Amino acid sequence: MTNLVSFARRRNPDSSVDSICATCYQTIASSESDLTLSNAEESHRCDPNAELDRTEALSHQHHGSGGVR
Repeated sequence: MTNLVSFARRRNPDSSVDSICATCYQTIASSESDLTLSNAEESHRCDPNAELDRTEALSHQHHGSGGVR
């Protein structure tokens, strides 16, 4: 089965690399091994609650920042 989720990779000061899901923004794994990161990415399933929490937080930010006079 093809995984349609994409991942961003970020290098850390200690030379490890984080794999971050571009859909739910969770850090999936941190490793110095591409194989470890790839395996973690293959098995990742987005947490629907994480996306709802993020959407709600963004909604509160936008509604709370425009009404001050």
